[in-house]
Amino acid sequence: MKKSVKILFVCAALCLLGYSAFRLVMHNTVRQIHIDRVPIAASVSQLQEVSDLIVVVEPESRETKLQYYDDGNVSVGYTETVCRVERVLHGKVPEGDTVRVTEECYRSKDGVLWTQQGYLPMKDGERYLLFLSAYGEDSAYAGMFFPIDLEYGKYVLPNGQFAAENIKTSAKVLQVGEATDLSKYEQWYQEIRDIYSELFQSKSKISRFS
Repeated sequence: MKKSVKILFVCAALCLLGYSAFRLVMHNTVRQIHIDRVPIAASVSQLQEVSDLIVVVEPESRETKLQYYDDGNVSVGYTETVCRVERVLHGKVPEGDTVRVTEECYRSKDGVLWTQQGYLPMKDGERYLLFLSAYGEDSAYAGMFFPIDLEYGKYVLPNGQFAAENIKTSAKVLQVGEATDLSKYEQWYQEIRDIYSELFQSKSKISRFS
């Protein structure tokens, strides 16, 4: 009897371990939503011009928004992320206020991340420089914003442990996916780092803009 109990316990432990490993694999799986998109900005300067808001933010909370077809497949999916505004470089929003940002990605019930292009969701505890466009007043998303041209409207900032000049620009460090044109993104990142150089210093060294 005791031997049977031990066997059952081992089997249960193995099943739990296998399930946990499966969930981890699925959580790290990224799949593409293939949508034909027309870029809004062809350069960094144009990105600045078309932005309704240019802000430094830190994400506070997020909610997955899904709509389904009758067969149960997702028809529309995105993540609504509430961000605390740390600094306003352009646009009208009070510092310390929050903005709601639609991120064109979502996690399905099995943990897979579905996204467009190479966009990856903002992470808790990180700070980002966002170039945002506002949805129109007649839109179902009125009152919210979206990063212009997906990952090209989102740039992670140094977290205080390293300075920007020490960053090795890899997709992992820049928080972009495999579908991103890394050469182009690195070029934009360097231009933006030069323009907003103070933001890309270690956080402890940043002084407020006048």
